[in-house]
Amino acid sequence: MALVDLHGAAASGDVARLRQHWWLNKHRINGYNPDKQTPLHLACINGHADVVQFLVEKKCKLNPCDKLNKSPLMKAVEHQHKDCAAILLEHGANHNHRDVNGNTALHFAVMVSSKSLVELLLEHGADINAKNKFGYTPLTLAVTENCEETVKFLLQKGADVNAQDNIYR
Repeated sequence: MALVDLHGAAASGDVARLRQHWWLNKHRINGYNPDKQTPLHLACINGHADVVQFLVEKKCKLNPCDKLNKSPLMKAVEHQHKDCAAILLEHGANHNHRDVNGNTALHFAVMVSSKSLVELLLEHGADINAKNKFGYTPLTLAVTENCEETVKFLLQKGADVNAQDNIYR
């Protein structure tokens, strides 16, 4: 099974193929495709929790970065795959990692309007007041996106209501 096949199996959720050829490719578990994504990124993008669990059990790296500096956790959150995100968080994935724009997984959870992902990330210690490169906190994004339920929830959880962006708004 070539590196591309390992990525293909992860992307398609073919855990049986991963298991069958595992011993041939264990050194390639963290290999990158042309978009600098690992099999774990692809499993998270496509919501294959069984593949995520398999890769994590095989000791893959939890926080590799793609070409936009996004981790598998960010991809799981961005694509609203809470089960994949939960597995990664339970195994110690970095919940405060930042992409090229300074966004954390919590920023992405707010951007996709997922209160359940916001809650999951906060339960695992995500920084509620993290600022991206524009100075936006998750609360700022929730207000900007008119996500009233998320705004209320973040305020209940202690988000800084007086946080300012880079131009003091």
